Amino acid sequence: MDTSFNSSFWAHQEDPGRALDELTAQIPLRRRAEPDEMIGLLLFLASSASSYITGQALVVDGGYTSV
Repeated sequence: MDTSFNSSFWAHQEDPGRALDELTAQIPLRRRAEPDEMIGLLLFLASSASSYITGQALVVDGGYTSV
């Protein structure tokens, strides 16, 4: 996800731009998630519509783990 939390990671890369390009090339959507893209999932999980969901791992990664 594209947030300032990751800044220290990118700062320690020899070539941050190249490292980011290599990462995004591995994501089927070819970009990192924006924080606003989590809103729908969070609203769903906080609502009664998800009341019967228990113990699940919901992967929100743009398809990264599917390839």
